[in-house]
Amino acid sequence: MLISTKWEESIRTDYERSKIPMRSKEAEYDYHGRLGFGIDIDSQIVVPTGLLKREPLLLKFAKESGDAENITDFDRLRIPFRAVATNIRDGEAVVLKSGSLAKAMYASSAIPGGLQPINIEGADLVDGGVSLNIPIEVAKEMGADVVIAVDVSENFAKELNVNSYFVVMGQLVDILMRKNADDSLALLGERDIRITPDLNGYGGLDTHRYKQIIQKGEEAAGKMIAKLFLLSLPKEEYARYLADRVVAKQKSEKFIDKIELLNHTTLNDQTILGHMLTKEGSLFSHAKI
Repeated sequence: MLISTKWEESIRTDYERSKIPMRSKEAEYDYHGRLGFGIDIDSQIVVPTGLLKREPLLLKFAKESGDAENITDFDRLRIPFRAVATNIRDGEAVVLKSGSLAKAMYASSAIPGGLQPINIEGADLVDGGVSLNIPIEVAKEMGADVVIAVDVSENFAKELNVNSYFVVMGQLVDILMRKNADDSLALLGERDIRITPDLNGYGGLDTHRYKQIIQKGEEAAGKMIAKLFLLSLPKEEYARYLADRVVAKQKSEKFIDKIELLNHTTLNDQTILGHMLTKEGSLFSHAKI
């Protein structure tokens, strides 16, 4: 999925121009500032919470997770799951154990200053790497006997040009992630396994190089094959394990029960709803959304 996905459709500053209605394009000439910079009613400068839009990536995660929402306990999934995010208001780590898989995945990967934060149960969340980049303690709390930790934390640059917003923000995030990653790695025991791919020169958003990054991961895992082999099952037992994990057929088609409009524009509700392709009672479609 990582290699075949056209990530420029999901990680972007705005929707593709070809998909923007003509009237919206015309409005751009009168109301500039696609990234959200501007002046508010109190004459204060307003800057965007993130340069990359939330919705396209959130829709991608929703599609890949089968729109799994309202899950009361992530322990009830085929593979027990946790996502770790950071509360942007106090910097505390937030361990997501229930709810929407797509929102949990987005929250745990919303790079501060890059992707817009997401609000879950009243908390504005960003990438968990800022507070708990390698959540070894979370895995142990879930009951893991052996933790296989894959360290992909980027080492921060000792020398850099600080005349760019992107460089400064990236350096700040890298420093926070590297320092708390080292603290977590110190918790690994003798039976635990640490895998550290050589990702020098690669970045998390190098989407066109994901194939090479995956290969780096395979090479690093290969160096730990002796310890990993001790955890493997006999072939027959592993075959039964795989058979038990056969993914169930996709649930029956889903229909739109209700559309709720939060309208903060000068247009009336009916005008907006009349232009929407998605209608109440229609078949749910990610492409149409």
